[in-house]
Amino acid sequence: SGTGSRHPLGPQGITIRNSLGNLVIRYNEIWSDEQHAFNDAMGEPSNFSGVGFPRRDSDIYGNLIGNAWDDGIEAEGAGANVRIWGNYIDRVMIPIALAPVAKGPIYVWRNVSNVSRSGPGKKQGGNFIKFRLHKDEETGAVSAGRIYLFNNTALMPRHGTGTSGFITEFKGHPLTGVVSLNNIMNVENPRRNYSVKDSNGRDNRFDYDLLPGRTAFSDRPQETHG
Repeated sequence: SGTGSRHPLGPQGITIRNSLGNLVIRYNEIWSDEQHAFNDAMGEPSNFSGVGFPRRDSDIYGNLIGNAWDDGIEAEGAGANVRIWGNYIDRVMIPIALAPVAKGPIYVWRNVSNVSRSGPGKKQGGNFIKFRLHKDEETGAVSAGRIYLFNNTALMPRHGTGTSGFITEFKGHPLTGVVSLNNIMNVENPRRNYSVKDSNGRDNRFDYDLLPGRTAFSDRPQETHG
């Protein structure tokens, strides 16, 4: 990035700052080539805030997304009544970033990811879903809005690497408020990578998912029909 950070720099396909929400982002083709990739395909800078992108009562669907070094869809912030569905995402690190969803609910269904990679020539991808808790900068209060994941598919690409996990906890950020049903959770290395890692989470429900990778669950029996 040229700043000492590992985070990439570059343009975004769609950036909408300080909207009032009620957006519909649909039927866009966002792609480039390996020499001129995007930072994120869509999002805005205030993703760690309590507002973020795309803000409340918004829909993101039917988009073809490719060639971003970070996130395909960076739907981070409040996530209040946001719906993301029917998108095809290829050649990004994180297909859908929800880090954080401060308020929720956010609904993510029938999205498909293909190649995931962490940088030029890298053979390691990222998670299908990026998860973080929200921490208020003034009060320090931690929150997590409800996340619904239905019928999403992480492919095992013939050419290139797949995701290194479907959804996993981050250090200090246990999975909280996640409902996951009927997802196909392929990972690049099933012996090493986790489809779901939830060793410290709470208030989650996982069931009916296809789980080629490893799993870890903290509370009550999960994936009874997985």
